[in-house]
Amino acid sequence: MARFLLNRITLLFAIILVLGLASGLAYQVMYVQPEKACEAAGKWWAKEWRACATPMDLKRMPLPALPPAAPAPAPKQP
Repeated sequence: MARFLLNRITLLFAIILVLGLASGLAYQVMYVQPEKACEAAGKWWAKEWRACATPMDLKRMPLPALPPAAPAPAPKQP
């Protein structure tokens, strides 16, 4: 009986160990590696969306062309 109980406890700890290792590996593959690869490429990593984005240089960004303004209405004369 004691041997059977010892085998079950050993199996339980082995299963817990395997699940822990699998979850750690999944976390590395799904969260850590994409973030490191994104930052190594010189881009920005957004943790909220788990997305890699290219930074924009706002100082060198061209201004959009504005449409011509409509002429002001002439004032009414009494």
